[in-house]
Amino acid sequence: CIYCLTPKISGRCVRSRSPQNVFDEVKECFYEHNIRNFFFKADTFTINKDWVLEFCGLIKESDLMGKIAYTVNSRVKPISKEVLQALKDTGCFTIAFGFETGSEETMRLIKKGATIEDNKRAMALCKEVGLPVFGFFMIGFPWENMEHIEATKKHIFELKPDFLELHVALP
Repeated sequence: CIYCLTPKISGRCVRSRSPQNVFDEVKECFYEHNIRNFFFKADTFTINKDWVLEFCGLIKESDLMGKIAYTVNSRVKPISKEVLQALKDTGCFTIAFGFETGSEETMRLIKKGATIEDNKRAMALCKEVGLPVFGFFMIGFPWENMEHIEATKKHIFELKPDFLELHVALP
């Protein structure tokens, strides 16, 4: 997205540690530091379905199953019911999406790479598997007017996220 600092900080390529490497760190946190709750802040945590399924499989096959809880950030694309179910089954208690807006024009101008329909689909899948959603929204881009803000308000009430943050875009 045009406002995101990630490309400036981390570059434009998605880089991943192996599922085993991340799982090993979770185990270390659990056993050596008594940490039970985790927040995987990576925007692209769910971008690779096979990666997520392998990571969830490692949890499921371990003695950590049922002992840890975690939340993840995600994009609405790509997301699948299979991934959401695997996350929920292995201790994920919330997933966070940057829905951003209810305006297709704003989605296009911020170069989100997703649509309002993609937002609705991701939310419907989460509701289907019973995974609570934290939604991030933004208003106040330079081109926006009350029509854009009303569209975002309508979209929030349409999606009905369990939790939400509303940010005002500032230069």
